[in-house]
This record gives sequence, structure tokens and C-alpha cells, in this order.
Amino acid sequence: MKSVVGLIESKLMPLAGRLAQQRHLGAIRDGYISFMPFIIVGSILLVISSFPSDSYKAFMASIFGEQWGSTIEIPFNAIFSTMALFISYLVAYRLAERNDIDKSSAGILSLSCFLILTPFSVDAHGAAVIPMEWIGSKGLFVAMLGAIVWTETFTLFLRRNIVIKMPEGVPPAVQKSFAALIPALIILSMALAIRVFFAATSYNTIHEFIYSVIAMPVRHFGTSYFGAILTVLSISSLWSGLIPVP
Repeated sequence: MKSVVGLIESKLMPLAGRLAQQRHLGAIRDGYISFMPFIIVGSILLVISSFPSDSYKAFMASIFGEQWGSTIEIPFNAIFSTMALFISYLVAYRLAERNDIDKSSAGILSLSCFLILTPFSVDAHGAAVIPMEWIGSKGLFVAMLGAIVWTETFTLFLRRNIVIKMPEGVPPAVQKSFAALIPALIILSMALAIRVFFAATSYNTIHEFIYSVIAMPVRHFGTSYFGAILTVLSISSLWSGLIPVP
């Protein structure tokens, strides 16, 4: 047992510490931490509505009506069914914070690109709607990867001064808005090109491609015996190094 602990302390802990210093992983971590309170609140409401006790459910129904459970779950569904949107913004925001660029512009740009990559559908009345399938947990891979790619591209444009420069005396907020104009135009065009490209493939969307090629194999491996062991070890070792890092 001591040898295992020693191995973890000598090999895995330094690795976890180095991973914690990696700015992209740090941005993902900080983005999720920012969203964590809402995940906890939604989970608490889900527990309240799904508490495994018939007497409890009968008591709540007698006070709040038969539909009390579905009513309480509305915030849970609102949070978890759209979490990819928030993660897309927050990861880009935190990465922009580390890159010392305009955080709000980076977050909005990332969210806009995510929506461009997310296919709209048409309902029975002919109205365009966003399918909930890809803005929830199934869209997290695209949200995280996209946030990193778009923010790094945005950073590259700003650092090379590929921006519209305003004359002196213009308010800083206006300067930031116009500075993001050219990078936003190019990056949004890149996102549109990616959407058009995947629309011509059998996957139809980048969401379906990422989910089929990356997410599904990872999920199948994670449900295996060795995958479960590796998952627990990875979570324990990584978080032991990531949490203490400021």
C-alpha cells in the first residue's frame, strides 16, 4: 500500500500539478467551477422532486398538486438541457482572462460560433428551433473544444494587431467593440465554413461527428471494468492536483 501511495506522490502528483498549470485545461476547469453552483442547485431540486418515498410524494402532492414534481424540475431541465451554451461562454471567458484579452468579446464569440455549428430544425408550424439534443451534455465536447480554438484564434488576431484601430478619445468600450470586428468576422466565417463542410458529409454536423468519433468510444470504454478503474484513478489524481492550484 505504501508503495502505491509513494508512486502516486512521486509520479502522478507532479503530473497533475503540471496539468493544472496548462492554461487550456485550467480554463476548462475554471469554466466548470463557475457553473458549479447552478449544477448543484439543479441537482438539489432534482433530489427534492425525485426523493424515493411514496409517503413523501403523496404529502407534497397534497400540498402543491399532482404536477409538483415536474414543476420543481423546470430549473433542473433549464440548467442541464442548455449547459453546453454556458460552458461555451465560460471556458472562452476564462481562457481570455488567462490570455489577457477582452473576456466578454471572447465569450460571446465562442457562443456565437457554437450556435452557428448547431443545426436549427423546423417545427410543425414552420418555425426555426434549436434542438435541445446538442445544447445539453451531448454538445459539451464541441463547446469546450470550440471555446479553446476560437479564443486562441481571437487572441492571435489581437496580438498581431489585425484589428480596426480607433482614434484617441474614443471610449475604451467602443475601442474594444471595434477591435473585435475583424477577428469576429473571420472567426464566424470559419465556423460557418466548418458547418457547411460537415453538412456535405454523412455526419451532417460537427456535433454528430465529435459525438460518434470521440464521445461514444470514450463512453463505451468508461462503462467497462478497466475503464471504470481508470476513471476513478484519473479523477482522484487530477483533482488532487488541480483543486489546490490558485
